[in-house]
Amino acid sequence: MMRKSLTRRIWLFVGMAVLAALPALGQNNSTITGTVTDPAGAVVPNAAITITNTETGRTREAISNNYGIYTATELGIGNFVLKAASGGFKTFEQRNITLNVNDVLRVDAHLTIGAQTETVTVEAAALHVQTETNE
Repeated sequence: MMRKSLTRRIWLFVGMAVLAALPALGQNNSTITGTVTDPAGAVVPNAAITITNTETGRTREAISNNYGIYTATELGIGNFVLKAASGGFKTFEQRNITLNVNDVLRVDAHLTIGAQTETVTVEAAALHVQTETNE
């Protein structure tokens, strides 16, 4: 009887451990970060950043801080388009950004003078180099 109770407790513990680990399997914590600058190289604070997954249509928004830096986390995997906009500048657009599981990718936005209705589009290079971590 005691052996049966011990076996039942062990299986209960194993089952709870497996269930607790399941959410970790679905994590795709990819990140895009970068700095928004003007033609002179000065940082642009409060720039509106929009990152769109081209496969799902899911959009994430961010704002550059006082140092022109923005970060968007937990983007998942897929292909993305990044847009950066600020008053007095053309909208910057970078396409073909590919994120894999746990990538941290740097995409700097270089704004040019003009109206926000104008867009400067940059096609991402095919080479994918992870520069933000040592992985």
